[in-house]
Amino acid sequence: MPDPFLLWGFSAHGVVFPLSLIGLYRYGDRTEFFAKAVGDSGELLVRIRGRVAEELDRELTPVFQDSDGEPSTVGPDDYSERGTNPIGSEAYREALFRFIEAEAGTIVDYGRTCRARRRWCSWARFLSWNVLALAFWEVLCVALFGGATTLFELQIPAHIVRWSFGPTAVLVVFFFVSQAILLRNHDVIHDSKNRYGKL
Repeated sequence: MPDPFLLWGFSAHGVVFPLSLIGLYRYGDRTEFFAKAVGDSGELLVRIRGRVAEELDRELTPVFQDSDGEPSTVGPDDYSERGTNPIGSEAYREALFRFIEAEAGTIVDYGRTCRARRRWCSWARFLSWNVLALAFWEVLCVALFGGATTLFELQIPAHIVRWSFGPTAVLVVFFFVSQAILLRNHDVIHDSKNRYGKL
């Protein structure tokens, strides 16, 4: 008769095993997962960059147009109506300052969205590997404990059965932590979509 604790361990891993397979099916291939979650964030970033570029152009165009006809000294007695470079001028600095004051929030949102997208991709990759490791570990435990109890009628020590739940617990905790981080980064991207969706 197999040890009841070993049967309990086999049963518990037998419950986690199909759940890990469901997780592997759901999160193993990130292609569809990415398309649903952050697939159109590239278009969002293009829209935000376009807005920043338009506002910068609106602020700096008058500065460059006004500098076209400014006289510049060529020699001690001569001057020319040659265009000057306004970069570094007071008008240029003021235009940049106005742009930064007006569009600082947009620039920050662009950076937040880029970082959220990058973090989402990293954590989605981590989640996929984590679920694969969990499925592999559960296959190993079910095969070991199932084989020991039914095929070979071996007695596996209780401390090995207890120890087998350590990696399972760690991988399950990692699963939920990565889910929370994915949701947080998706929220950042979603907020930006709501704010800049119709530029």
